[in-house]
Amino acid sequence: MQNTGLLAETPSILIVDDDATIRLLMKDALADCAYNIHEFDNGSDALTYLESHHVDLVLLDVNMPGISGFDVCTEILKMPDGSDVSIVMVTALEDAASIAKSYDLGATDFISKPINWDTFPYRIQYLIKARNAIVETKRHKLHLEYMEHVSRIITQNRSKDITMQETMVAMLDIFSADHAFLIRPDENRSERFVIDCETSRNTPAGTGQSSLSVRLPLDEDILHQANHSEYPIIFRYNEDNHAPASNRGLRQQMLIALDVKHTQNWYLLIQQNSEQKSWTKQDEETFYKICLRITNMLSRYLLTERLSRSENLLKQAQKLGNLGNWSWNPANNRISWSDEVYSIYGRKRHNYTPDFISYFQCVFEEDGNRLNLIKDIQSGTSHAYKISHRIRTPDNAIRWVHEQCVGVYDNTGRLIEVNGIVQDITEAHNKKEREVHNNKMDAIGQLTSGIAHDFGNFMTVARGNLELLSARLSRQTKIDHEDLELLEDAYSAVNDSVELTKQLLAFSRKKSIAPVYLNVKETINKFRKLFVNTLGDTINLEINIDDKLPDILVDPSQFESTLLNLIINARNAMPAGGQIEISAQVRPTDASQDIIHNEDHDLGSNNVCIYVKDNGKGMSNDVLKRAIEPFYTTAINQGTGLGLSMVYGFMKQSRGQLVIRSTQGKGTTVQMYFPIYSGTSSNKSRDITVNALRNVQATILVVEDRQSVRQFAIRCLKSNGINILEAENATVARDLLKLNHVDLLFTDIVMPGESDGHDLANWASHEYPDLKILLTTAMESEKVRPSRRPHRFPLLPKPYSKTELIDKISGFFAP
Repeated sequence: MQNTGLLAETPSILIVDDDATIRLLMKDALADCAYNIHEFDNGSDALTYLESHHVDLVLLDVNMPGISGFDVCTEILKMPDGSDVSIVMVTALEDAASIAKSYDLGATDFISKPINWDTFPYRIQYLIKARNAIVETKRHKLHLEYMEHVSRIITQNRSKDITMQETMVAMLDIFSADHAFLIRPDENRSERFVIDCETSRNTPAGTGQSSLSVRLPLDEDILHQANHSEYPIIFRYNEDNHAPASNRGLRQQMLIALDVKHTQNWYLLIQQNSEQKSWTKQDEETFYKICLRITNMLSRYLLTERLSRSENLLKQAQKLGNLGNWSWNPANNRISWSDEVYSIYGRKRHNYTPDFISYFQCVFEEDGNRLNLIKDIQSGTSHAYKISHRIRTPDNAIRWVHEQCVGVYDNTGRLIEVNGIVQDITEAHNKKEREVHNNKMDAIGQLTSGIAHDFGNFMTVARGNLELLSARLSRQTKIDHEDLELLEDAYSAVNDSVELTKQLLAFSRKKSIAPVYLNVKETINKFRKLFVNTLGDTINLEINIDDKLPDILVDPSQFESTLLNLIINARNAMPAGGQIEISAQVRPTDASQDIIHNEDHDLGSNNVCIYVKDNGKGMSNDVLKRAIEPFYTTAINQGTGLGLSMVYGFMKQSRGQLVIRSTQGKGTTVQMYFPIYSGTSSNKSRDITVNALRNVQATILVVEDRQSVRQFAIRCLKSNGINILEAENATVARDLLKLNHVDLLFTDIVMPGESDGHDLANWASHEYPDLKILLTTAMESEKVRPSRRPHRFPLLPKPYSKTELIDKISGFFAP
């Protein structure tokens, strides 16, 4: 039987009697009551009709051919909605046994023949009203049971997905539906929807974010109707109103828009593909009230998710910014920390409770003002403060933090609460310290470079002329030995000055003079004997070099000087003897705050690390901070203070990084990190064949703004086959090149005027491709534009000797 309504507007009555006269009299008696009356003369046809039609009351004759009225009554009560039908047995029998049997079978009432037609209509009207009242009470009770069942599911404090699954499964049973869908707006595509939860009677419940499928005939018109209706909308499909082509088996569906807070409408849809039940007004009311509970549940869950997401975003932001918040309650003296504050202070929430005394205690004397600031907030003298200070973590690490806080006061001015933030600024503080240090070193480097440039020119003239004077005196037959000693002393002093100049240049330069690929193990082992002799008998030297260590790109002489400087420093730190270790291996770049960065170089993840470690007296923090400054030394009347500064300059030239760690009383470790160049080896270096100039026939142009240096170079190059031209600047040099055939241009880089040595070399190589070019300088100015620094021209650093100059130039004319 199909139920078409909870309480039909026009009651439907079915008369079943084999006597046509009785049927006619009944219809006439009820004609004025506006009933829908149907009649059958046998029980079989009546039962067939009831399988697909709803009636409110059945007038059923007991004695009929075929199936008796008692059997028809039994079959009606077996139907799905049979208990909602009032069954009135009509018969001429008046015996008590028949009446008792009718009531036992479930009949509502009994009317005897002959029928009193005056009272008959009122009797039927009363039975229909009684039936409606009973059915309404029954349905209301069932509605309350449904609502209680759904409410229990929703209030079990489980996840949204599980709650919706179980709620929709219950709705399939409540409404005899086949499918249920929860549809929500697509967050990634506006005006689109996705299935948030889907439940089917034939398949297990599921959740997900699948796109709307063909099972959901929801066009814009249907959604528009749902959005503008507070109550659910029922769509029924039959032969006159065809179901959508996407689902021809659909018989009815009920849709409602859920006004979920802070988002577009969600939709709840149930579908029925069978004809076992037609939804009633009571079903609509039940569906509506269930959806109100679902809407509240979804709003609550989405708000919780939004709050949780916001909290997670706040935590992520605090973690990314190393920023935490704290709050102090003066009334109970309790301090609460966020997770990031625990992280900054190196504490664990489960085993540490912060308190006022430990939080505001002075770790360093210089930061003692912080306690005074919080006291000012307590007294109301100040309502807020900002301060950067240091903290010490449980692992004894020192961190820098920036702290801000503000007091909250009531109307009387009493302090209620102090809220603050604390940010770990250790990395930024250390970076700033490094920048200050590097800027100071750059300033010192520029000053040193300028001094070294002029000093290099002076030493070139002084040493060169002493060398020429010594050679001239050696050709004389009568030589005063005392004069020779004076000459040798002067030459020795000049050589010492030259070495000092080289150390100054090593500190100030950022580019190595003559880098080649160098095998670390071979180089260190070659100087092992020199190192042992330098250290003496009281110091033990241990060398550990990896066999497969990649070559490094460095200036060999500077690398050797660097190692020797470090060995000497280590020896001086162990006057009573000790242990020195030289090791080399491939390892990751040190990222600690001790590192002295070359800001213009970026090393890869792995580098060649060479370190020299001693167990000497070490350095204090104050000494360590100034260790690489030129001329800074703690040794009295010993050394120049250029050892570590030269190491620092060499590492900058070599595109490396320098790390110095030292603990007073425990020793010092100096680590040098060199970049790894793929596919390189020491066999890429080449030796230049040195030949004398006596067999060379050539014209050489010497360009030097200092006359004394230029004159020295000319004296060195004088030879029978050499024609010397000279110029004091680039302009004069260009004129000479235009007027003369020149084989080799030997020019200083730093010269007054608009053009320097680089400009001259670039122009000359372009105008005269076969021209040989050699550059010289005591300093390459950092202000020179990169485009003007070709680096393809050989370079002879100042100060240079006669031998070095002749060897370099003769190499151009080697066969």
